[in-house]
Amino acid sequence: MPGIIHDIDADPAQRDSLSVELGEEQAHLLYQTIRNDSTGKDRLGIWYSHGEIGQETWTYRRAVGDEAALPVLTVMEHEDMDVLVSIWREGPLQDSELVTYVTDSNFKTIDDLETRISARGLAGIGTVESERGIQVIFDRVGPNGPQVEYGLIDIEQGWIGLSDSLTRGQFNSMDRSEDSLETMIVVTTSNGWQIRTLIDDGASERGGSIADQLRSSLGLDQESFEILLIGVALAVLILGMVTLVGLSAQGFRWIGRKRSIDAGSNVIMEDDVVDLVEESDLEVGVDLVEIVDSDEAGSGENGRISRMARRARRNAENSHDEIAEGFLVKPSEAGDVTMMPVPEMANSGFQISCPNCQSRVITEPGVSSAKCPICDTKIDF
Repeated sequence: MPGIIHDIDADPAQRDSLSVELGEEQAHLLYQTIRNDSTGKDRLGIWYSHGEIGQETWTYRRAVGDEAALPVLTVMEHEDMDVLVSIWREGPLQDSELVTYVTDSNFKTIDDLETRISARGLAGIGTVESERGIQVIFDRVGPNGPQVEYGLIDIEQGWIGLSDSLTRGQFNSMDRSEDSLETMIVVTTSNGWQIRTLIDDGASERGGSIADQLRSSLGLDQESFEILLIGVALAVLILGMVTLVGLSAQGFRWIGRKRSIDAGSNVIMEDDVVDLVEESDLEVGVDLVEIVDSDEAGSGENGRISRMARRARRNAENSHDEIAEGFLVKPSEAGDVTMMPVPEMANSGFQISCPNCQSRVITEPGVSSAKCPICDTKIDF
């Protein structure tokens, strides 16, 4: 890199790509070059350098990895300083290790955050930033062949967690969506290329929405979760419509029954009618009222004759009651009861019944025949 870092000695066919990150005030760089210090043997190593972006030559350089490859650098701002997370492979492929350092801009370890784990056959490393920290994806050869593994580095909490197996295959590349907050991983397997989605179910613990918490608890990606929400919304909508239709039908039936009841029992209120009872009006007792059926009322002349006969019978009974009331009992002063005589009534003749209308007729003595005053039938004695 002319003008910035000099004396880079490495075969381009053997070295890996360098890793560059921009901090708050400086740019940071991890790269490979030949080193022969300590042992005098030439080998590829990892070097770290930093400097200002407008500076022509960076004077700070430091060897950090021996027999190292696949450098990956991530810079985060924490407590008003640049925090570097450096990851690379170290050692031969048969006995390679995954090396992780969390340092400041002078490459001094922060809170002893460094680790080495065995990663035999390590061929790919990738990192992305998430809500919980830095996600690390790498591969290695396991008991069943190549496998992709997952790790997480939390700078705020001060811990490094690596080596959680995800799937079989070799890691190729990765990226993270800011909209769905999902990490997409491209994996090479014996069946071809595969794209896997990594859902971090712990992201909701850092202030995620209720929907994100529910999605994480169900273990669904954003697209599957949206399909599930649409299905639930449609089910609720259909259930609400069925309930509404049922209630409406019951309401219409109730209104119909109410109208039929009202139609069969109409009441007409006459506000202008006032009944006046005067002294000259006749008082009719309950025993004098008789209910006449509609069939009898509509029978014409026969109905009229029957009503007249019944009135005649009632008049005769009333006359007998008046005669019986003539005998009054009056107590004397001495306590004896005396009978008060009733004036004698003139002989009223004979009482006969009409064979046609059953009305009773009283005649004078000496009469041999008479005409019924009710039905005009001739009666022979």
